[in-house]
Amino acid sequence: MIHLHEPNPGIASDENTIRYPGWGIATAAFVGVMTSFSPIVPYTFSLFLNPLHAAFGWKREAMGGTFAIAAITVALVSPFIGMLLDRFPPRRIILPSIVVFALALASLSRLHGNIGQFYLTFFLLGVVANGTAQFAYTRTILTWFHKHRGLALALILTGSGVGSILIPPPRNGPSDITAGVMHTCCWVGLPCWDYHSRHCLFATVQPRRRSTSRLSRV
Repeated sequence: MIHLHEPNPGIASDENTIRYPGWGIATAAFVGVMTSFSPIVPYTFSLFLNPLHAAFGWKREAMGGTFAIAAITVALVSPFIGMLLDRFPPRRIILPSIVVFALALASLSRLHGNIGQFYLTFFLLGVVANGTAQFAYTRTILTWFHKHRGLALALILTGSGVGSILIPPPRNGPSDITAGVMHTCCWVGLPCWDYHSRHCLFATVQPRRRSTSRLSRV
């Protein structure tokens, strides 16, 4: 017979205090999600269509196909990322995903009229998307919270909304200038690596919660 042990009541009671380490983890996850795939790619994609059309003559329909590639890739790859998160600590998945995400985004600053590169970049963004977003950080949060799990999850999910508000408007100005669109891509990608990688280091699994939630056979 298989039993799932309940979390230690002492651990849950600590969640009522602001000094509980889990709230620091949740805050770091909030910042990580704020600079992840979720707010950056969907909410800034349309800002680059006109400058790229002016620079390279690409049709909007052709450029729109890149976003579809990213979305389909996210759907296909997500189950595999979930299996990796079950097998390895979240940081081992999040950090490499951040590196690929930031470099792929920054590589758009080196576009030279080859739309194939544009398609390939968005394919790579789709591959690592959920490794940088709420999906990966949720795996960590679930090990730190029991009593206030819903509030903690809401906090990290809010990061996507806050990012969608803060990130696109600053990009709107320079990306209206064809010569500035490439610098904008680099400007977005490299800071994402900086902020995201720093807060990823806090995405640790709660040791005691991990041990008490393990399945045991009787």
